Amino acid sequence: MEKISVVVQIAGKDYPMKVVATDEPRVREAAQQLATQIESYKNFGIIEKQDLLAMVAFDSIFSKLTLNEQKTQLIEGVCAEIEALAGQLDG
Repeated sequence: MEKISVVVQIAGKDYPMKVVATDEPRVREAAQQLATQIESYKNFGIIEKQDLLAMVAFDSIFSKLTLNEQKTQLIEGVCAEIEALAGQLDG
């Protein structure tokens, strides 16, 4: 897979990286969403970059955990429905 060089800015600092070419739009979107989240925390009076990044990191992990839990519940629900249908077919 071809890798390309991109530079993203996070909290006012440039970070060069090499990414798979097809991932470039997602990398840029992630950097843009990160910038948006950082700006939103500034509205709460948080000004230190480390604190801003810590809050964004916390939000990201919390969201990931929430989505994983929802995904697990959805999968368990679908599996239960399949088992119920299979039981109807056997019965």
